[in-house]
Amino acid sequence: MIAQKLREEIEAYLSKYYVSREETDSYVPKVDLPDVKFSRRVDENALQKHQKRKGIFSKRTDAVEACQAIPQLYFNEAELKTLLGELDDDFTVSLKRTIEFKHMSDSEVYNAAQISRQLFHNILYKEGYKPGKLTILALICALRLTVGEGDALLKKAGYAFSNSSKLDLIVKYCLDHGIYSVMTINEILYEYDQPLLGSGQV
Repeated sequence: MIAQKLREEIEAYLSKYYVSREETDSYVPKVDLPDVKFSRRVDENALQKHQKRKGIFSKRTDAVEACQAIPQLYFNEAELKTLLGELDDDFTVSLKRTIEFKHMSDSEVYNAAQISRQLFHNILYKEGYKPGKLTILALICALRLTVGEGDALLKKAGYAFSNSSKLDLIVKYCLDHGIYSVMTINEILYEYDQPLLGSGQV
């Protein structure tokens, strides 16, 4: 059982920040659609330009078809390679650098995260291995990261904190309040019937 004061604080935190999935799904952002006449004029100008340069469109080519074809004319393989070369570090590289920055040994990290040595080895050295979100959250707590640092690490693996997840909000609360023990956090998650960190589930 978690302390009553801690429970009350978490309840207040969830009440303030939690957004149900139903509310998220029902939200439809307002989108200002462009003026149809303006869009068609731009499309026709682009069409005329490429008719002169390439001669591949007929005068009756539909403007929509023209727009679909135009990006292909501008495809630049060299630019694509440059962009790919500027990709940020992946999750594994970022994790290794964070561990080094924190001056922690591998054993200190996987013990604090309460994950097996084999799983930790797979994360660091098995090519193409992608850990589940709960495993990464356990590592974030073990490394004593801030919410911002944790979110950045999650995004490296294709995840993110969500205010529609009580699990995520509880972990964020703990990080904000200096609660890093995975055992303690799992006790709180258990009280709220949430999956436990390091369990390998998403």
